[in-house]
Amino acid sequence: MNNSRLLSIIEFVFPVKKKELGKFCLLSILMFGILYIHATLRSLKDTIIVPNIGAEALSFIDLYLVLPCAVLFTLAYTKLTNIIPSDRIFYFIKLMFLVIFSVFLLFVYPNTHILHPDPDNIDMLIATYPKLKWWLKLYGKWTYAIFAVVVELWGPIVTVLSFWQFANKVTSSEEAKRIYPTLALLGNFALVMAGSVIKVSAKYTENVIEFNLAIIVFMILLNMTTYFISNKLLEVDNSKTAPKTNLSVFKSLKIILSSKYLLYIFGMVLAYGMINNMIEVQWKANIRQLYPEQNNYAKFMGSFTQYMGYASIVIMMFGSHILRKFSWYAAAITTPIVVIMTSVFFFLSLIFKDSIEPYAQSIFHVNATQFIVGLGMCQIILMKASKYGLFDPTKEMAFIAADEEIKTKGKAAVDVVGMRLSDTTAALIQSILLIFFQTALIAGMTFSVMVIVYLILIMWVTSVKKLNRIYSKIAKNGHSHH
Repeated sequence: MNNSRLLSIIEFVFPVKKKELGKFCLLSILMFGILYIHATLRSLKDTIIVPNIGAEALSFIDLYLVLPCAVLFTLAYTKLTNIIPSDRIFYFIKLMFLVIFSVFLLFVYPNTHILHPDPDNIDMLIATYPKLKWWLKLYGKWTYAIFAVVVELWGPIVTVLSFWQFANKVTSSEEAKRIYPTLALLGNFALVMAGSVIKVSAKYTENVIEFNLAIIVFMILLNMTTYFISNKLLEVDNSKTAPKTNLSVFKSLKIILSSKYLLYIFGMVLAYGMINNMIEVQWKANIRQLYPEQNNYAKFMGSFTQYMGYASIVIMMFGSHILRKFSWYAAAITTPIVVIMTSVFFFLSLIFKDSIEPYAQSIFHVNATQFIVGLGMCQIILMKASKYGLFDPTKEMAFIAADEEIKTKGKAAVDVVGMRLSDTTAALIQSILLIFFQTALIAGMTFSVMVIVYLILIMWVTSVKKLNRIYSKIAKNGHSHH
């Protein structure tokens, strides 16, 4: 194998140039830290909420606690950006999280037995007011609910806003082409690493939560230090601030409704988010049956995070080739088709849980719950991997083809409302079902959830088809019409 051939392979896998290496290293340490913390926090949140309160509580937390807090936080953030220079904001937000997690680690979590009301009283209240069951359960473990809210705020605020804003200021668009895809790939190694640490700590320590929170506090400090060093060493182009898109949810919806093209993109985003949310809650309720004990649950979440990382790495490596080989439509329709095919098996095995028991035993040597949890895990990994590899890039391509207005305002609107609204709507549907179905357990809702998921899938496929008609016209003519 001659030298130039080897070099071209290295360039294909790692396109970053020699003079960009310093910048690349600093950005990747930042990215790795932020995603490591994000992945660990997600697992810890589930490990605290699901075994102690129940997977059903996740919908209530999303809707009635996370949503109002996220709105307040975004408002506060916008106010801050007008008062404080952007590099200070980064420290300010990180410090805030650092303080909250340290307090939780040192004072709150070790003393929950003092802070939480007496469980017997809660059970009595639930017996008296069955319709308020989930509210009372959350009140009974209120510190965990607050922790869950803080974790949910970490994701969008810290990762998306502050990291990419900083990255855009220090990289030219020419460098970005080489640096960003490689960064994204590295980011997935953070998932693998976070999963491994959770797994090992769940195996060898009793205090999996404390151990991982301590690491998170350390990682936040490391992150702030890296950021400080990057600001000193790299040329920060402060003229390149992100265009101020202070879009309220209401304004965003108005923008989306003004254009068919945007409405279809929004339909895709909404469909993916809602289905993902509803299937995950069903799945987590079964994991709880399998691993009611916190450490075992954490170990499982660790493995899941690891596999998720590996799958995303594989998809990212091949995703771009799929996009080059096939049409936009083929790539865009793949994710809903993957969901349709995998969710059929998942829902049917949930509904006919008792009937599949003998088959699960004889063929896979597992019980029905283990089979469902395994199946759910495969489905969610396939779904998320096809989202990263195909769904996200096709969505970006649709924006790139559009006119300037849609590119900037439309994209911001879909980003603001898309994921937020899909989680909220899914949580709303599920919490209504929970309050009305007095069984108040996820199992009783499975059939209703399945029907709703298939209705959403119809909307998704329709959106892709209609969007494709407009998109292929634009791609031919080179400009867009509303």
